[in-house]
Amino acid sequence: MCCCFTNTIWLTGCVIYDSKDLAKFAKEQLYEKYGEEFEVKTIMDSHRTIAYPVNDPDLLFEVYSLIETRGGKDDYIQSIIGDQYKKIVEKPSPMSICIFTLM
Repeated sequence: MCCCFTNTIWLTGCVIYDSKDLAKFAKEQLYEKYGEEFEVKTIMDSHRTIAYPVNDPDLLFEVYSLIETRGGKDDYIQSIIGDQYKKIVEKPSPMSICIFTLM
């Protein structure tokens, strides 16, 4: 009886949303949080999307959206930090040029 009750709750709590709904919610969620416009590039499943800020289409990050509870999380800040770190690491420093010249 307990197993049947648990399955009933799971089945009645499961809602399938249209991909347009998920993309719209993800963009609204990001705008409310960061105050800038975003686009959704890919819908991965019923809760996850890949998005990017309109002003930087190369900065892709994952968004986890829960339409039912109007919540979620995203990796936008981590992507910004990672992008900045990548630019620093890839940029040759004057010290590395001196060492290379000495060799």
